[in-house]
Amino acid sequence: MTNESSDYNSYSYYRIKIKNWLIKYKYLILVFIFYLILNSLFLTKLPIFNDEAIYLDWGWTAAHWPGYLYQSMADGKQPLIMWLFGIASNFASDPLLSGRFASVLLGGFSLIGLYLTAKTLFNEKVGLFASLIFAVTPIFVFYNRQALFEAGLIFSIIWSFYYFLKFIQKPDYKNASLLGIFFGIGLFIKTTILIFAFPMTLILLWQIVIKKRSELTTPAIISIGAFLAVDALILINPVFWEALSSNSRYSYTFSDLLRFPIISWMNNLIGFFEIGLFFITPLVFIISLIGIFLIAKLKELDKAIFIFVFCISLLMEIILTRSQSQRYLVSFLPFLTICSAYVLDKLWNLKK
Repeated sequence: MTNESSDYNSYSYYRIKIKNWLIKYKYLILVFIFYLILNSLFLTKLPIFNDEAIYLDWGWTAAHWPGYLYQSMADGKQPLIMWLFGIASNFASDPLLSGRFASVLLGGFSLIGLYLTAKTLFNEKVGLFASLIFAVTPIFVFYNRQALFEAGLIFSIIWSFYYFLKFIQKPDYKNASLLGIFFGIGLFIKTTILIFAFPMTLILLWQIVIKKRSELTTPAIISIGAFLAVDALILINPVFWEALSSNSRYSYTFSDLLRFPIISWMNNLIGFFEIGLFFITPLVFIISLIGIFLIAKLKELDKAIFIFVFCISLLMEIILTRSQSQRYLVSFLPFLTICSAYVLDKLWNLKK
């Protein structure tokens, strides 16, 4: 009788806990469901992209043929996203459908990460606005429905920044470890995430050396350890280092930068504004630029970190990329949803 009573109390406790959680996040859940429905409809109607076919084939062979786990690295492509596509192929007869749906799910987790980041920086309403904008913005809808690297890269960038922000605010071992893990996942997908490492490292050094926050030192070492543990399988693989130079096909090397390719930089900057206006939509893009200005004026540490990381990362993308395209740029753009959401929140409050 005592055991039955204990089981009933335990069941009631978890039922109440789940009910409270659902009530607390009801609006986020609604946005998430809306995102899933919108992004899951007619997934295979769009013709398969050439790179999708290659990645899905690599994923299928990695999952089903022994000895093919790292075949993509010979072409300079880290294998994690291909492994995900390969695992997903076991759940549907059409690998294109399963691969694209895996990207949709990654986009859903990115949406949650944006919500949490915006909520941490501002409030829940900004988080909801940011997640809703992310769910309907054309460029994100397109790439979250493609079996490409971009959905996974966006996922890892957003969550890496979220835990970097949490790490600066509260440098405990949990936040440090999760920062390293998500950053490691990002490198296991694409080396582009290293661009975000530069401004984050500058902020960390500024906090430790200039602001004398010595409590950040040990957690930072733990974060690096977590990062190395996640990426150990590719870092010890000589093919990774041999193929690393292949990135020069898409980005400038140090010797290229010494030639100061100013025309290319100007074209990349113009490309950023063109892509923003046409693929983010003029309204959202212009509002987001206003949001950057308004957030920068707040002069609060967490907001300053957000603006610094975004602006420096975007500047590095413009400087390093040989030729601007939506595909290269899309991973840097989700943070604009937070900027536009902040402006919408200000306008919402003016109506009251």
